[in-house]
Amino acid sequence: MADMIRIPKGMLDLTLRRDSFNDEARTVDVIWSTGEAVKRYGYRDGYFLEELSMEPKHVRLGRLNAGASLLDSHNGYSMDGRIGAIVPGTARIDGGKGYATVKFSRRERGEQMMQDLRDGLPLPLSAGYRIHKFERIEGGKDSLPILRALDWEPTEISVVAIPAETSTHARRSADESFDCVLVRSIETQRMAAGARMRMQARFIAL
Repeated sequence: MADMIRIPKGMLDLTLRRDSFNDEARTVDVIWSTGEAVKRYGYRDGYFLEELSMEPKHVRLGRLNAGASLLDSHNGYSMDGRIGAIVPGTARIDGGKGYATVKFSRRERGEQMMQDLRDGLPLPLSAGYRIHKFERIEGGKDSLPILRALDWEPTEISVVAIPAETSTHARRSADESFDCVLVRSIETQRMAAGARMRMQARFIAL
């Protein structure tokens, strides 16, 4: 069973690997996802956990490996917000984590980020992504339902002033939404069928 829902673009916290900083090449490696479950809220379903599958076949790396933009605070409205790019072909999934190498522009904001790296300052990062297909797994009495992304696509990486809190891990952007396929898991379908049978039995008893 599948239907369509609309969800906003998501944003993930990133880990900057400062030990990989190459001043001459103007590059540094990042971890752009670990697939950690994130608590979300939807108007239709209330609270749920969003989980990103880190199986390589579930992640569309085409945009990143084609040289997607490194942005200033997710500003993708003009080239003014572009401070670098992902080095083509460096995005990959390895051991349940997403890795990539980013390269900074020689423009003023790119130079500022480079100087922060030289000074050893933390450089908070965030990734924008789209989810194209979810699997819904119903929760129990004391657990939240899980929406597991089985087809999703990182679209850009950003340098940000304040990343999402560690406890929440991710944020949503309110200015963009898109269609997403929602697939009911086998467990969910069985639970729904059981609920219908119990309801029918109740009507018969009455």
